[in-house]
Amino acid sequence: MTQIIKINDPLSLQSVWGDNVKTLLNKSVELSKGECSLDSIYDDLMNNKETLLLVFNNWKLIAVSLIRIITYSTGYRVLNISSISGGGDIEHWGNDLLDYVNNIALSEGVTEIKAVGIRKGWLRYFKNNTSIENTYNVFSYKVKET
Repeated sequence: MTQIIKINDPLSLQSVWGDNVKTLLNKSVELSKGECSLDSIYDDLMNNKETLLLVFNNWKLIAVSLIRIITYSTGYRVLNISSISGGGDIEHWGNDLLDYVNNIALSEGVTEIKAVGIRKGWLRYFKNNTSIENTYNVFSYKVKET
C-alpha cells in the first residue's frame, strides 16, 4: 500500500532530511547538469519555494518528489513537478503520486500540472495515462569555444 506525506514546513523537513531522502534526491541532482544541488534543494524547501513529497510502500521510503507552484507573468499558474526520484517500481506508486499531486493542484486552484526534466523512463510508464501529454521537448547544446 502506498502512503504519501507532504513536507512543507522547516521543522518537519529537518526531521526527515536524512540519508534516505538525500540518496533518492541525489539521482535527480546528478541528472540536473548543475541546475540544482542537495544544498540548493534544501534551501528551497526551507524557504517554502518547493514542497517535498515522501512516497512510502508499507512505510518504507521508496521515492521522493519535489513540487512547486509557478506563477507566470501572465498570471497563469501551474503546479510543477521538478523531480521524481525513486528506487523503481513506479508502476506500483506512480498513479498514487499523480492522484496526490492532482489533489494538491485542486486545493491550490491551478488547472495544470507540468513535469519538466522528468526522465524518459517515467514517460514510458505514464504513456497509457490519457491525461498526460508530452507538450514540448527541451534540448541542450554545449557552448563551443570559437
